[in-house]
Amino acid sequence: MVKFNIMNQTRHPELYKKGMRPLVYSEKSGSWSSAVTNLSVSKAFIPTQRQSTSPTHHKTNSVQGGWVHSISFNYTFTHSNDRVYFAYSKPYSFSRLNTFLRTMESGLLQKEVGYEEELEVSVCVDEVFYKREILCRSLGGVPLYCITITSNKQHHKLQRPRRYIMLTARVHASETPGSFKIQGILQFLTSKNHIAEALRDKFTFLIIPMLNPDGVIIGNNRCSLGGFDLNRCWESPSCEQPTIAAVKQRLHTLFAGGHHIFAYCDLHGHGKLLNSFVYSCHSVLCAEYCSWTRARLLPRLLLRHCPFFDYRQCSFRVEADRLTTARVVVWREFKATCSFTLETSIFGHNLNRHPKPFTEDQYFSIGEALMKALNEYSMLAEHMGRTVEWTDIMKLVRQGETKEKQEVKIARESKVSQLKKLMEVSALENSLPSTTKSSGFNKLTNDRNIVRADTIESVSYTHLRAHETGRNLVCRLLLEKKKKKKKKKK
Repeated sequence: MVKFNIMNQTRHPELYKKGMRPLVYSEKSGSWSSAVTNLSVSKAFIPTQRQSTSPTHHKTNSVQGGWVHSISFNYTFTHSNDRVYFAYSKPYSFSRLNTFLRTMESGLLQKEVGYEEELEVSVCVDEVFYKREILCRSLGGVPLYCITITSNKQHHKLQRPRRYIMLTARVHASETPGSFKIQGILQFLTSKNHIAEALRDKFTFLIIPMLNPDGVIIGNNRCSLGGFDLNRCWESPSCEQPTIAAVKQRLHTLFAGGHHIFAYCDLHGHGKLLNSFVYSCHSVLCAEYCSWTRARLLPRLLLRHCPFFDYRQCSFRVEADRLTTARVVVWREFKATCSFTLETSIFGHNLNRHPKPFTEDQYFSIGEALMKALNEYSMLAEHMGRTVEWTDIMKLVRQGETKEKQEVKIARESKVSQLKKLMEVSALENSLPSTTKSSGFNKLTNDRNIVRADTIESVSYTHLRAHETGRNLVCRLLLEKKKKKKKKKK
């Protein structure tokens, strides 16, 4: 038996208190397991000396420092002449990504594909257009793959502006759940599932499986080969962050060409919390009146499809230290309809109130659930946009247009007032229809069933309670609005 001490961890390993254990791989046993014992976590303060070089003062030494954490555990070697590996979480290497891509491409082409790093693959079969290209090379010379997936019909419509969904993962090398989710997404989008077919017909997917391939290969935690946190340099990436610069340049090209970035999702792993949840922006820039609702609609849809999703852990804030992250920059600069980070615990979930580790299949299912939620979100967003068109027309009446336009808009305004009355009367009886019906959203556009933006405009997003039904949500928001009106009259 050998005791291991892993020192100088700057972040507190909170998941170890919830049952997480370091993983062990033995070449002779051929599998990963958590066969460590006597796990303990401790912390210590390490001082550091810094010199002040102010031109108006003499050089002085100041003692600073910080708390670091250590992990100790025992392991008993069961085989002689064995090679054993220890890992923070289940690895997903660059070699495994190459193997998976080669296997998937061979299945699409229905023949064996020999792997070469320089090879760019383009497949057009069974209504699926698939292309893998090298966007750039990292500081270490590793290729950055960019995968394009859409339908054959959508691909040949070159002159028509397209709607794009971009997915990225592994900007932090140690957050391996991102790669498992990307694999689940790729498997789903290239399948013959009817939802996957609908997504390919509506969108063009751009998928970056590994944003930080250097960090993955050399085993870094968060940083790249140059020592940068690549999720803090999206605002103005330099030549030392070539992968981020290349991805942002592709977004600039699409945006300048008149294409619409419908959604951007950065897939991460979380080292402190359980389950899966979303970090999103507080509004949708191009949604105007229904901005508040749209920003929180996708997480609620994801809750229906993914049993491991926890809406209560979601955050819809743009903090000062997050202004240079991917989700905020894409949201602000490229006017993405939905820009968010999908976090998933590195350890596991508490679905049955007891923490359990995630399996690979469960990670795959989270990626698949994200695609299903995006499909429903696109339909709901389209219908919400049609409803809010009436409110947009009311705004233009005040700006003074021609009499003909005013007459049309006044007629629309009367319809809006009728719609409000219908909502107040029917909100107690009707709820948002279920989005899991096989018939699709044929009756989803009933105006009296849609939560309008003017009914929730002044309500804080924290009032959107987890697991709340559509009917209860509508009723509660209407009652809160009436109470506020009474207080103002008093």
